[in-house]
Amino acid sequence: MEKYTIIQELGQGTFGKVYKADREEDGSTHALKCLTVDSIDKGQVVLKEIRALQQVGEHPNILQFSEVFTENGLNTPTLNVWLVMDYCSGGTLDRFVSGSNPDPATVLQLLCDTAEGVAYLHGRNVVHGALKPDNILIDNSGKLPIVKIADFGIARVCEQSGWDINSYYMQTAVGTRLYLSPEIIGPLLAQRPGQVTYATKTADVFALGLIIAAILDRTTVTPFLPDPVNGQPKAVAEVMITHPGYPVADMLMTSESPESPVKTLVLSMLAADPHQRPTSEQVLGSLRQITGSSDRGNIQPLSSPPSPPPYTVVEVPVEENTEALTCKDRQ
Repeated sequence: MEKYTIIQELGQGTFGKVYKADREEDGSTHALKCLTVDSIDKGQVVLKEIRALQQVGEHPNILQFSEVFTENGLNTPTLNVWLVMDYCSGGTLDRFVSGSNPDPATVLQLLCDTAEGVAYLHGRNVVHGALKPDNILIDNSGKLPIVKIADFGIARVCEQSGWDINSYYMQTAVGTRLYLSPEIIGPLLAQRPGQVTYATKTADVFALGLIIAAILDRTTVTPFLPDPVNGQPKAVAEVMITHPGYPVADMLMTSESPESPVKTLVLSMLAADPHQRPTSEQVLGSLRQITGSSDRGNIQPLSSPPSPPPYTVVEVPVEENTEALTCKDRQ
């Protein structure tokens, strides 16, 4: 830690705390994520998170990981693993939109940036598994704000390492649970977690659809629907499961007209059947067409319902030799 001076704590997640810090040698500002390792199991989690970060590579809409170093805990037998990442001055996507009140074109471009990042992850066979506005950061250091997606691969890291994935997903009312897809939340509600297939590309698309709907509505950054029985707010997927005929289209994105192309796109992303959802590449193509962004990579917009893709789980490859990465004072 002698190379960095911590300025302030930025937040706390499932696996550690994040700090804003300055690098002493050049004065540059970074985000430092501290993961405390006090058992072999947690050590494996940290190693797998680092491997996931290394696998992804560089992309303008992905939070970049640049360095890792370790230090012993103060008067404890623990090991603190520090990940050095980009610092995003604009905070989270929802706070940036609600606080800065950007114009509609900028908001749509930020959502297109988010789709860029998700499509890139899926192209690298990495599933995010926990998409929500808290994991979408804004770099506001340049002329235009840019999205940076963070905390990808958490679900697979959690599942592969024997952590309680159900506890992670079934968080408080403002946590990850609200962005779960029907195929995940259904078995959890029925208390049959063994039937859940976690971390799929189609589940990421559902979560991305909810994010777009919530951000564009701007009435709330949380995608609730009122329960038809008691009017209490519930997760969208939960209402879809318990009340299959519920008019979701009438309750979400009320600021958009029924003919709005972005609303049509989002509703396709929220299909109850995961096989009927567009791929992240199709979502990106449609958003590029809507926003007028460049069509890099020849990604095409969604012009008709996609053919059902194979419903498979994509795992981040993990090396068996855990000694290959010691995490000690090197990238």
